[in-house]
Amino acid sequence: MKRRGIETVKSILIILLSVSAVAMILQTALFQEGLSGYGSLRNAVKVLYSGTVPATENMETAAAAVPVQMAATGETGRYAAVRGTDELEAAFTKTSAIFSEALGSAGEAVPIGSGEWYRALEKTGIYIAFDSKIPVYVLAKWLSSQCPHTFAASRYLVCCTDADTVALLYTDGEEYFSCSTSALPRSLDEYIFLFRPNGARFGFELAAVSDSYKNVDPCSLTVGGMNEGLYLYSYRGAISSEQYSSLMEKLVLNPYAEKGYVDKDGWDVYLLSGGTLKVRSDGQVSYRVTEPGRIDALGLQPGKDGYLDDTQIIEATRGFTMASAGADCGDADVYLSAYEKDGERITVTYSFYIDGLLTDIFAARYVYEGSRPVQLELNYKVFLRQNTQTDILQPQFAAAIYPEGMSGMMRMGYETKSAGILSACWMIR
Repeated sequence: MKRRGIETVKSILIILLSVSAVAMILQTALFQEGLSGYGSLRNAVKVLYSGTVPATENMETAAAAVPVQMAATGETGRYAAVRGTDELEAAFTKTSAIFSEALGSAGEAVPIGSGEWYRALEKTGIYIAFDSKIPVYVLAKWLSSQCPHTFAASRYLVCCTDADTVALLYTDGEEYFSCSTSALPRSLDEYIFLFRPNGARFGFELAAVSDSYKNVDPCSLTVGGMNEGLYLYSYRGAISSEQYSSLMEKLVLNPYAEKGYVDKDGWDVYLLSGGTLKVRSDGQVSYRVTEPGRIDALGLQPGKDGYLDDTQIIEATRGFTMASAGADCGDADVYLSAYEKDGERITVTYSFYIDGLLTDIFAARYVYEGSRPVQLELNYKVFLRQNTQTDILQPQFAAAIYPEGMSGMMRMGYETKSAGILSACWMIR
């Protein structure tokens, strides 16, 4: 009888330990996938069957949500961070929860004027900006939340409109909207308290005290010294045999396919059963399918209607880019730089960034028709920083040299100045 009791206790302990182990696996998977806000349970189940946590894939997806600029404005001043530094990603990670809460509780979007938007930027709040327009509901999914708004915005702001109310504002630079939320001012204050002001100012604030800033993007952030002493960069383009084999494997194509011919522009052309593959010695690759949707690596799992939504397209293209042209690019980074819709045609572009600034060299470009992938272009490049620093104009002088009626806004970036050299400069966009 005593022995039977001991065996019973052992059985109970084994069951408890098994349940605990399963719970820990699920918790780990949900935490990792929670950063991307998409498919948490799906990957948790995948973990139970495979015994591995897809952390790398999840972190890459989450990285897509990192903005190009971020600012936290409080009673004691403003803190700002820009892309290209570990500081920005860490800062956004600290505050992404308040955007998740605001997006998840956002009420009806009410149109507002540009003046109200700029006044809100000076209030207690947290601001983020992207280089590309991101649909509101896509950003919400990235941040483990849900929001029905479909407007594509490049700038988002969570701010206190009064002592008891927190609003969510967003804009594409032309239209401005405000939504009520259930977020509390004290919660917003707690996030802002995490940052020490560093003297950051918006372009429109500088323009109010100096006419020389009137052509500078009014929402751009300036932090003392961050635009000084930028370096020259050299780059080279080539696709190695290992990269080529890896790409063919991802595209589910035969890596030993015979070359068909060389066209007048120097492309090696391969005529395959599923489409046309073109490869050039400078590292550029182009693949166009004969039938929409035949690029398996970019298909993911379509929805009930057989099509992909915006979130799935961005996740698929970003994952493919980071596993191909973005895997080994030296001193550069790769980020989403454009998401464009023209009827049923969607074009997604990823570009190389240096020192947190956009270059004029694309890393990858994808074309979807009817939400089905039909073409991809990759640009394998390796960047190396030189010891030479560039001479660039200070913002106030750069803005002053343009005509008063110039409607375009200015931004910093890297442009190709000579063969294989990138130089920092001010550009009109």
